[in-house]
Amino acid sequence: MKPFPLHFTALLASMAMAAGTALAQPKPASPAAETPPEAKQNQSAVNDEDKNFIKRAAEAGHLEVEASKLAEEKSESEEVKSFAQSMIKDHTDANLELETISKKKGVAPPLFPSDMQKEKLQALSEVEGAEFDRLYAKEIGVAAHKEAVSLFEGGSASLQDAELKAFAVKTLPRLKKHLGMAEDLERKVSSAK
Repeated sequence: MKPFPLHFTALLASMAMAAGTALAQPKPASPAAETPPEAKQNQSAVNDEDKNFIKRAAEAGHLEVEASKLAEEKSESEEVKSFAQSMIKDHTDANLELETISKKKGVAPPLFPSDMQKEKLQALSEVEGAEFDRLYAKEIGVAAHKEAVSLFEGGSASLQDAELKAFAVKTLPRLKKHLGMAEDLERKVSSAK
């Protein structure tokens, strides 16, 4: 093998050193990864009760979306599927709005249901047909919406952050409407054989 000319070897060595130096330099944080200064300031302004509302509301919204996706796949009832589609749309929209508000406050909302809610999803995924429809209407339609209405009523009255409180006030009537729809659906699927 023929040796490289000295000037070529020196050039390669200097390039290697320059690359190593560049790699060793700390990279500046990307602007997207940094919390905006106003969010850092707002994070301290969000009290624990408001943070708990964010957590519980986000988890409840994700439960509705995930369970309703199951209903679209597993239900044999067009009424259940129609209700599920409405829940997916409305709760996805509410989840996105809550996420936007929360991130402005420097609070990262959960992106999944709670562990206990995941157990409900698991139980729901293990049943079929009319039994699925009854369980979905009872546990997700009615029970989960009763919990959500209670959470949002409390939030409408006691949240300290004005933007979160406005979100709770604005969302509450839709949740009450969902609860009424779910109660109707539960009656229908309970009487179906």
